[in-house]
Parts: sequence; structure tokens; C-alpha cells
Amino acid sequence: MPAPDLNPRPALCPRAPIADLAPIVPQPSVAIVMRTRDRPLFLPRAIASVAAQDWPHWHLYVVNDGGDPGPVDAILATALPPGRATALHLPDRHGMARAANAALHRAVEDLVVVHDDDDSWEAGYLSATATFLADPAQARFVGVSTGCTLIEERITDDGPETVRRHAWPHARGTVDLRRAVVDLQLPPIALTFRRAALDATGGQSEALTHLADLEFLHRLLLLGDIGFIDRPLANYHLRQRGTHGAAGNSVVEQVSERAEQALMLRNATLRGALTREPERLGLLQPLLMAIEENRQALDERLAAIEALCAEQARLLAATQDLVECQGALLRDVAARQAEAMRPGPFGRAWDALLPARRVVARMRGRVGA
Repeated sequence: MPAPDLNPRPALCPRAPIADLAPIVPQPSVAIVMRTRDRPLFLPRAIASVAAQDWPHWHLYVVNDGGDPGPVDAILATALPPGRATALHLPDRHGMARAANAALHRAVEDLVVVHDDDDSWEAGYLSATATFLADPAQARFVGVSTGCTLIEERITDDGPETVRRHAWPHARGTVDLRRAVVDLQLPPIALTFRRAALDATGGQSEALTHLADLEFLHRLLLLGDIGFIDRPLANYHLRQRGTHGAAGNSVVEQVSERAEQALMLRNATLRGALTREPERLGLLQPLLMAIEENRQALDERLAAIEALCAEQARLLAATQDLVECQGALLRDVAARQAEAMRPGPFGRAWDALLPARRVVARMRGRVGA
């Protein structure tokens, strides 16, 4: 399979700063984009978390990426009242990015959030994020994220079963662009952004089968800041390793493919930057060489420290062995001394004569009266 061509796309090149985006109305509407494909096991849970929101201004776009339309339509008909959702049935499977774009290009609401069909929200998610972005004091933010709970689950005959819950391990607070360029850990379920940003950044890159969400977030961050609400309002559901088929998670089951695509994305981004400004290569090379030299020096120091620690551990083990041997020797000597000090065969009779021995001792003046 040929590698996807990432060069034609103006990745990480938004066409307008956040100051050029239209302001948000006081009661913004939210477009909820939900991608699915033959996952009736999870879809009802995801739609139920949307229906439970206490923010009334939302519309759900369910994009069926080449799956059976029957179950999707049936679930929507029973879970939501008419007019609350739009089902987009793609005739063939096109991938997560194109499925998302099918809804992103149709949405007319003020805000957008991508809600995958296996994730969920707490009831106050939309009200918290919509209120935040509608506040004029937060105009510099192109989006906002919330705290997120990572829910590990396994599939049983009765459906998904929670194994463990813990906080999503990402940094709290406004997203740091410097750190995000290296490692951005922000699940789509926890991010709401301004729809006007799509006019500046475009939709998701359809050349990426795994990391389109990540690349899109990078472009959002070049457009403006992403704020943070320190409340665990989003839930990212992760199946245990070994869960295959439609129930699996690509972040667990397709690690090597994601790593390879991450490398291609980094190469394409760097290639595009150097193509536009090739003279920066002269600056980049000495910087990277200095970083590499520092890394090698640190590796050497760490190796020396590890060798010293290993030698100290060896000496400590030898010292412990010596102490144990000396302790055993002392215990043996003490036992021998105790045995030597015990009376002979007449020990019991000798003990029985103790009162008489004391009388004799007093008569001899050896003990007091």
C-alpha cells in the first residue's frame, strides 16, 4: 500500500488568526459529530450520553461510515425525538477523517465537538464548554477541553463491563503549544471548538487514517489557545488489549501503524516548513547537532551512574552476606556458651539443694542474712 501523500495539504497552516473569527452568540448551539460503523454495542450508550445533556441547544450528526444503516436508524428513532439528529449514511467505508468531514462540512451550529460512538459524557459537559466559549472574556480561546476519565472495560456477554476508572493522564490547564507539538494527549471527546475555526483550518486530513484528530488539533492550536475546565466531564472508553474487530480500539490494537503514521506526519510537517523556508535548514542543523551531542553526553553520564549503582548494589549484597555469616557465627558461639554453662547430670539435685546452699553460704558470710 503506497504511503499517503501529505505534502499537498497545507497542514498546520490556518488561513486566519482567531481575531478574525466571528464572535459566539450568548446561547451557542453545538454540532455533535459522531462517527460509527457496525457498533450497535456502543452506539446506544453514546447517544444516551448526548440525550442526557442539560444544555438544550445541540444537534447530533451520526455518520455511518459504510456500515449497515438499519441498526443506526433504529437506535436513533428510539433514543431521540424527531429533529434532534441527522443520520449520514456513507455507501462505502472511507475512514474516520472523511466520516468526520462529512458532518463538519454540513454543520451550521456555533460550536463543534467530535463524540466517538464508544465514548460518553457527564450530563454537564455541553453546558460547561458552551458557557465557557460564549463568555466574551474567553474570546482568545478557539476551543476548550475538560477533565477526562479513562474507563478501561472488557466485553462480556452482557455488553461492556467497567474494569477500572482513573483520570486521563494529560496536563491540566490551558494547552501548552510547546508541549503539544511533541506529545498532545487530548481525546476528541473532551474538546469543544468554534465552528468558525473550520473556515480557517479546513477539516480533518483524509490522508491520515489514525492521527487526523491529532493533526487537526495542532492546526487549531496555531489558530488560538485551547482552554481547560477542571471538571471530569468527558469519558474515554478503552477496551482491554486483545479486543479485536469492531469492538477494539485502534490506539491499543494498531500501535505500530499509528507510530509509523506519526513519523510520516512529523516528516511531512518538517518537509513542508523547510520547503517554504529552506534557509532555515542551516539554523536547524547546528541546533539539532547540539541537542544530539547533549543527548549523547547525558547517555554516557547515565551509563556511568548505572554502572556505579550496580557496583554499589554488588557491594551491598556482599556486606549483607557477611553480616548474615557473622550473625550466624555469633548465634552459634552463644549457643555453645549456654550449653557449657549448664550443670552436669546432677543439675536437678543441685537446684533442689538451693535453700540449703544459701544457709551454708550465710554461715560462711558469703551472703547477707
